[in-house]
Formats: sequence, C-alpha cells, structure tokens
Amino acid sequence: MPVMDFGGVESRIITQSGLMNRERYDFRVCTFWKKGAAARSVEALGVPVDELGVDPNPKNPRALARLAEYVFSHDVDVVHASILEANFQAASLRLLPGAPSVAIEEVGMPIRSLRSRAAFGAIYRMADVVVGVSQKTCDAVKAQHWLPDRKVRLIYNAINPRFLAPTVAPPSHRPLRFLAVGRLVEVKNQETLLRAMARLTVDERPQLHLVGEGPLRAHFERRIVELGLTASVKLLGFQSNVKELLDDADAYLMPSFSEGTSISLAEAMARARPVLTSKADGIDEAMVGYAPGWQVDARDVDAWAQGIRRLVALGEAGRARLGDEARALVSRRMSTDTWRGELEALYDQLTAQTRSRRQTLRNRVGRRVSAAVFGARP
Repeated sequence: MPVMDFGGVESRIITQSGLMNRERYDFRVCTFWKKGAAARSVEALGVPVDELGVDPNPKNPRALARLAEYVFSHDVDVVHASILEANFQAASLRLLPGAPSVAIEEVGMPIRSLRSRAAFGAIYRMADVVVGVSQKTCDAVKAQHWLPDRKVRLIYNAINPRFLAPTVAPPSHRPLRFLAVGRLVEVKNQETLLRAMARLTVDERPQLHLVGEGPLRAHFERRIVELGLTASVKLLGFQSNVKELLDDADAYLMPSFSEGTSISLAEAMARARPVLTSKADGIDEAMVGYAPGWQVDARDVDAWAQGIRRLVALGEAGRARLGDEARALVSRRMSTDTWRGELEALYDQLTAQTRSRRQTLRNRVGRRVSAAVFGARP
C-alpha cells in the first residue's frame, strides 16, 4: 500500500489481517509512506506492518529499490498490491530475476485516456494476476487494457465479521440521523448530498453525518454555512468506530460517481440499515436483488432530495424491513469464508509459480557454473 491510513482498501486489509491462517501463511503488511490509523489496527491483530519510508511515485527509482530489498530480505513468495503507486512498483518487481509473483488489485472503475490505457496495460501485463473487486471492474480492465481473461480474477470484497454481529435498532428518542462514509474527494460526491439537503424544508431534514477526511474538507465547511445547513449537517472527520456510528444511524447514503465494491456500503447493509445510493457501476452490482427504487443518478439533486424524503416517510418499521433485506443480501454475497478461500487459492497458485520460477533460475545458474568449471557447453 502507498499508505495505511483510512479508506476502503485499508478496511479490507484490516479484515484480511484478522482472517488469515497465520500458521499457514507468514502474512505481513508493507506501506511505502508512514503508518497511519489503519496500520495500528492491523498491528493490534498481531500482523506486522513494515514501513519503507519512501515516496512510491512511479518516477522515483528508490521506491522500487526499497521494495526489492524488502521482498528479497523477507523471502516473499507473493506480493498483493493495491492503489496505483503500489501497483506500479509491485508489477515492476517482475523485471527482476527471482522476484515473487505479483497480484495487483483494481478497486475502482478505471476511466482512462488512450495513452494512459497503454501505460497501465503495460503495468498490468507485467503482473501475474490483476484482481478486480467487481465483475464490472474486471470487464473494464480487460476492455481498456486488452488483457486476456486468464490474467484477470474476480474476488469480491468481504465484510469484517464484526459487522455481521447481531444488529440493534437505532435510537428513537432523537431526530432521524443519516450517515455517509467516504473520503472528502470529488468522486465521493458529498456535494450532491449537501445540495439535496438544502432543498428540503427544515422540518423535512434528517441530521446528516459525514464521516471521512480529505482535501475538500475546507470546501464542505464553507458550503454547509452557505447552504444554511449548520444545524443539520456535521463533518465528523476520520472515525475508527464506524460500526457504532452505523448502529446509531437510521439510514445510509452513498452518492459516489464511481466505486469498485464499496466496503462502507456493505458494512451499512450488514448492520441492517436501509440504503439510498447512486447508480455508479460498482454500486449497481452490489445492489442487485435489493428493493427497487433506491438508486438515483449521482448528479440528480432533486432525486436525492426526494429519496431522502421517502426514507423519512417510510417510518421506523419500513426502514427496519428495508434494512433486514439489505443485511440478508450482503450476508450471502460477501461471505468472509468465501473471500478467504478465494484469496488463499490465489496465494497458493502464485506461491507455486514463484517457487517453480526460482527453481528454474537456480538450475540455469547451476548449469552455467558447471560450464565455467568443467568447460562444458551451457
């Protein structure tokens, strides 16, 4: 990972750290930059988090040198990378003799120029496997980067088992509270939620709590004031207690322009909270089988305002029925047992490939040494 701070991929790594068979796998997490909040959560599970202390920018040759030093010193068999910079550096390892097998992960829906497609395609072809977290992500990677089917593997994300614990009803003694979780960046589209809230009357508005940090925080602080939402909307920043915040919420909103397979959406559904989402491809796939009518266009402010009104009008019993439906759906689709089995099958396959390649390399070196000593033809 480039960093181990806060986000959906970091949540997935925390979940994986708690599920891996430590007797079978020597599982470690490595970050190029300094450790963050997610790193501390991983370490609390007994999994080491190692820090390379180097900028992972593809233009920085020191990043590949440090990563190579790390993987060879730890005799790593498989590198599983996520996020652009880490994917580039991990795939570049395959240029080195004796390097481990590499799986790189595409967690979003790539939309790239023709030039970028060629560059990313070269990176993806160096890796042994490209993991997509949704079918539409896999299809987009294959179509945009001209990859064969055998190179791309679908592995849906899983839910942290904590979120599948028995659910609790939201408190009924306070105003309705809706929650949205995500980095404060343009693609997460919190702007549309603020504009939709502003179109509701004061009596119609639930409380809206936005969890996450990012470069748009100052912008949203200004917009909340400009739109007259200071009594209704709160920016909570980074929070480690998302499960408790979900249990305290009456509904969950996800307006993103693009997602792979959203961990935060799955967690909300697992906590039996009704959801209102955009129609972004990755979200659309996660919502298959959910009650119709609860997805709207990401940019349609009026549709978001109407969706929020409908959630409010459902009443406590109606929201509870929708929430139960969401929990049943995500429990079937994103089982931790299935996810762990698919990851372990991938790691076993790649480990076998690594060891086979290394044995072949040792055999070739041995033949060359024999040729040098005995004068035999190599």
